[in-house]
Amino acid sequence: NPGSVPSNAITVPVGAGTPPKYTLTVAGGTGSGTYTAGTVVGISANAAPAGQTFTGWTGAGVANPSAASTTLTMPAANTIVTANYAAIPTYILTVTGGTGSGTYAAGTMVGISANAAPAGQTFTGWTGAGVANPSASSTTLTMPAANITVTANYAAIPTYILTVTGGTGSGTYAAGTVVGISANAAPAGQTFSAWTGAS
Repeated sequence: NPGSVPSNAITVPVGAGTPPKYTLTVAGGTGSGTYTAGTVVGISANAAPAGQTFTGWTGAGVANPSAASTTLTMPAANTIVTANYAAIPTYILTVTGGTGSGTYAAGTMVGISANAAPAGQTFTGWTGAGVANPSASSTTLTMPAANITVTANYAAIPTYILTVTGGTGSGTYAAGTVVGISANAAPAGQTFSAWTGAS
């Protein structure tokens, strides 16, 4: 238009700039750092201290609070997440008449052994909590989440009477015992011919 003043103004587009970053602190684990909002960050709990186990994450929301390794989506704020630990529960195993008694965590495989049988007796089996092989004097059990007792049982070894007529070796013996027997000296004018009876 007549009389108008030419304009030398230039429009310069302005960028959004660098997105702000926020601090993530992972207490008891790894993954701490500075991140922009919306970043998916991997976090992992440290190895549990001796006698303890990881129980979960607290603080900011994470993808899987019960998993030792998981992720979180960084919010637009400084954030702290904490890995939590607790003592592993233990339970008492009492082995009566044998070895292996102690305090164990559930799921522990424990070796147990029966004591030597008293004189004239033999080990007959385990009773109480379930064991891997109840008839074996040395076996294992998997500790349940409870106090338990297992007992080694013994019984008198059955014995039987051997009578040796015309010789020596008579007595009372357990089955399977190898017994030596001898014929008496033959009467005058006779000779030993053979054994009869049991084989």
